[in-house]
Amino acid sequence: MYVAKVKLESIRGFHDARKVDLDLARPSGDQSGWTVVTGPNGSGRTTLLQAIALAIAGPALAPTLLPSPAAWISSGKQQGGIEIDLVPGEEDKFPRGFQPPEGNVFADLVLTPSGITTESNVGRNGPWQENPPGWFAVGYGPYRQPGAVNRPQSCLAGLFRADVPLNEAASPAALALINDGLLPDGSTAIAEADGLWVEQEGRRLPLRELGDGYRNLIALVLDLTRRLPGPVETATGVVLIDEVEAHLNLPWQQWIGGWLKSHFPRLQFIVSTNSPYVCQASDPGGLISLAGPPRIIDGDLYDRVVHGSGEDVALSELFGLDSPYAPGARRLRHELVELEMKVLDGQANEIQLARYRELQELLVSSPAARATEIAARLQRDKARRRP
Repeated sequence: MYVAKVKLESIRGFHDARKVDLDLARPSGDQSGWTVVTGPNGSGRTTLLQAIALAIAGPALAPTLLPSPAAWISSGKQQGGIEIDLVPGEEDKFPRGFQPPEGNVFADLVLTPSGITTESNVGRNGPWQENPPGWFAVGYGPYRQPGAVNRPQSCLAGLFRADVPLNEAASPAALALINDGLLPDGSTAIAEADGLWVEQEGRRLPLRELGDGYRNLIALVLDLTRRLPGPVETATGVVLIDEVEAHLNLPWQQWIGGWLKSHFPRLQFIVSTNSPYVCQASDPGGLISLAGPPRIIDGDLYDRVVHGSGEDVALSELFGLDSPYAPGARRLRHELVELEMKVLDGQANEIQLARYRELQELLVSSPAARATEIAARLQRDKARRRP
């Protein structure tokens, strides 16, 4: 199962000009891979992922995930709507004799102050079946920690609640997966009778004593592997991860998308992030911006994101960072440009020359920053030469 289309109308901040109408189909026709949702804080990244999860869960299970749907209806609206199109896989079974009218399965929810209903029954023949064969979907929130799982949990509950622990039971296959490049610096995960341990440079440490980055990522991979309906190489389905970069250092942020894609090659990952580095792994048709009206990023901006540096991505319109430097550093760089103009014009006195040399040594520019500084100088030259 894969998500092909998503529509939201009058759901929280998604209304009127900001309603969601996204086609997630890839140009290659393959729906698996890395789809990234990004946007400023408050733009609705979490809401979009949770809405997809609710539509997959259906009207019977959705109220257990969202007990108060009234809070999700946009201000001034009577009801909200969620619609998704799902592409079934070979392992996603329908009741005997049923075939979806257009190949895909349409699943919709209507949210009102009194509850959650549906206008279409097609989903009841797909993922909304009781214990449906296939139709795999799982969701993870930003608080992904291992722990004891004492009662059955919906595969999607972790996307809505922070108190849902991830199963840390480690099968040999899951350990082999983790030890295939997931951990940095040659670290190795080892299963012992008293839990999971990580060996680093000859020292063994229990997983519970390691940082949140280690625990977060190992717990996610263990839980996902345990829940899969089939082998990791062939299992299909949808994996929703909110704030996928949580607790991960920059190198991990940069390659986690590629690692998950290569080790779960037929899963569709839909993740939210505030990290430029997570965006670099997005597949064609799989980069969504919620800054302004929700849209798929393509063309030159997409190329800049996936082929440029992290600084390029951060400075692009996708993130809107004005400068990679702190305010104090920006003031010093502005001073450097002003002094450089005087030095080149032969108008700098001894004090200004000394200050210029001091700032040159202090401010080591990246190539991108130096290009910006040179452009500023040329612009000033041009303005000065005008009659």
